[in-house]
Amino acid sequence: MNWLAHLVLSDRSPSFRVGNLLPDLMTRQELESVPEAFQQGIECHRRIDVFTDVHPVVRRSSRRLSPPHRRFAPILIDIFYDHFLSLHWQRYSPQSIETFVSEVYEAFDVSRAELPAATNAILRRMREENWLGAYGEIAGIRLTLERVARRLRRPVQLGDAAEELEKKHAELEADFDEFFPQLRAHIAAFRVSSDSPSSTPAYL
Repeated sequence: MNWLAHLVLSDRSPSFRVGNLLPDLMTRQELESVPEAFQQGIECHRRIDVFTDVHPVVRRSSRRLSPPHRRFAPILIDIFYDHFLSLHWQRYSPQSIETFVSEVYEAFDVSRAELPAATNAILRRMREENWLGAYGEIAGIRLTLERVARRLRRPVQLGDAAEELEKKHAELEADFDEFFPQLRAHIAAFRVSSDSPSSTPAYL
């Protein structure tokens, strides 16, 4: 899953929320030196990824993509699923998406002093360009994919893959609706069994 899903599956503490983003922003070695307060969020991120990567519904979504884009399926499906999460936000959170995203951005400020400068620079761009609030529109998905493409080793026109979302919107939406409740249940079980004093899921 992409960042919006990771965040809605976090508890509401700033360190947990930011920790649930860090594995996409830092190397494994860098993560080992992150303060303990972030570690449960980091572990939650990893559990989400492991569950998602092997799930048959996610693999079905990947097969829906045309062959030229299928090799990027892990990236594309993660982002497409965040699109559907954004569209159906009220099913999964009692807050408006605008309020939720604003709280997340505030968590970046709280955590800044404990994170490396390079990581803070990415979080600052995320906030300034409102990456988390852009998933609800196809144009925002295209921009997200173009931003991801710039980080790949070889240049690709990944923004064009937004057309896959438009063409297969109903099928991919049905996949998301089947998958996401299972992911929520999986992470809720992890959170309840964890040692965190705030282990009760906020929105699950």
